[in-house]
Amino acid sequence: MLASLLPGIRELRAPLVTGYIYLLALLLLYGNKVPTNVAADSPLKLPYDLVGWLGKPTAIAVSTFVAYLVGSVLEVHAATVSRSFRKIRSHSKLFKKRRHSLLPGDERGLKWLAPELTPASVNALGRYIVERVRGKLSISYDTDLKAEGFKFFLQDLPQLHTRLYGANKDLYGDYDRLAAEADLKVNVGISGNVLSGVAGVVVHPLWAILCGPMLVLFYRGLSSDRQANDILVQSVVTDIVKSPKLEGYIDEAASHFRETEEIRTARRMGSDHTSHDDDER
Repeated sequence: MLASLLPGIRELRAPLVTGYIYLLALLLLYGNKVPTNVAADSPLKLPYDLVGWLGKPTAIAVSTFVAYLVGSVLEVHAATVSRSFRKIRSHSKLFKKRRHSLLPGDERGLKWLAPELTPASVNALGRYIVERVRGKLSISYDTDLKAEGFKFFLQDLPQLHTRLYGANKDLYGDYDRLAAEADLKVNVGISGNVLSGVAGVVVHPLWAILCGPMLVLFYRGLSSDRQANDILVQSVVTDIVKSPKLEGYIDEAASHFRETEEIRTARRMGSDHTSHDDDER
């Protein structure tokens, strides 16, 4: 029963904490402007009376609901942040230059092209693509093949967790836990930076020092998102789930590779036959 409740609790956790932090920042900005006593004809009279009638526990419950609403509106997913970074990077001149200047065996360059994946996932997915296309492991000269395969895999990444849920619920549970942890860290990092900045302006400049730890927490959230994507990569390379766009690319690349090999074999046989005829003469 507890296991079935955990995913729902994870869904509540990030927006609730995020909303509370943003409300605290709002309180620091405008708390001194909130009146303690209101006139009888004031529009705030009814809310103040309700708090007095219902008591502080009810007011806290209402505040929690408001915090959840605020957090739900302002929450961002770690996967969306990672994807946005990749899209911004992919439109930069540096990305295009680095993409077209990949050298054979440039594994570091491949990792730079796939910021949503860990180095271990980049290596595993690269080997999987090469083995599926060529039928054998040929790491040294297949950098471009891997880079193109990564592009199609990353396009399918947002929907792979849904496929994993239908294929293996235990693995999906591990993925969901890491993804929820990533969302929490990223959102606390962002909202915490806002709160630290507001406190640095309103209370004391030294509060702005907390922006540093919040940035570290934000980066840790992106790292957790990459670890969650590790599970999706391993699910693909072990054939638990399929990536439709990657499968389409692999089939096309494998067909092209076979045709190229057949042409090379035919030319080699023709060249050997010509050499044999020359030797007989």
